[in-house]
Amino acid sequence: MSDGPIHNKEEKTVVRNGDEKYKQACEDYRFYGDMRFKQLTLFSAVTVFLLNVATSEKAVPLLSSHSNKALFGIAGMFFTAVFWLMELRSTMYALESRAEKERIEQRSPREWELMTASNVVLFLFAVSYGFWFSVWKDAGAVTSCRSSPAILFIGSALWMFIYSIWRLCQIWRRLSAD
Repeated sequence: MSDGPIHNKEEKTVVRNGDEKYKQACEDYRFYGDMRFKQLTLFSAVTVFLLNVATSEKAVPLLSSHSNKALFGIAGMFFTAVFWLMELRSTMYALESRAEKERIEQRSPREWELMTASNVVLFLFAVSYGFWFSVWKDAGAVTSCRSSPAILFIGSALWMFIYSIWRLCQIWRRLSAD
């Protein structure tokens, strides 16, 4: 590895190899990108497992009062919510790391885009949550969307969706102002 400057081909900026802040920003950006990929892989595995158990005809009911679909529908919504929030936090940290890296490179901030991998993954979580809600509802756990549990789960999904948009808009505004 040479000790000369690193040339960024896109912006024609020069960053010295000895710049520790730049190295750290690059490492952080790679770390959060890698972590997000691993989280999505784990989410996919958990979703497939829950879907298989919820729909298997050979599965023994865990509770006599509820079907497996109802129980695993709730579990699916819970795990989707957990992974959704993990993804949101990882995305925010990754965006901050990327902005720091670009600030050191003296690049202009990026414009906000609708179709990014982060937004598509957040949409995937919203669809997954809706799917698990429908599995839970179709299992006969509730007869109406106006029941207390249904309102709780619908309200949770709306809160996560609004919170996601609010946090992402907040960070884009702040990063654009820097």
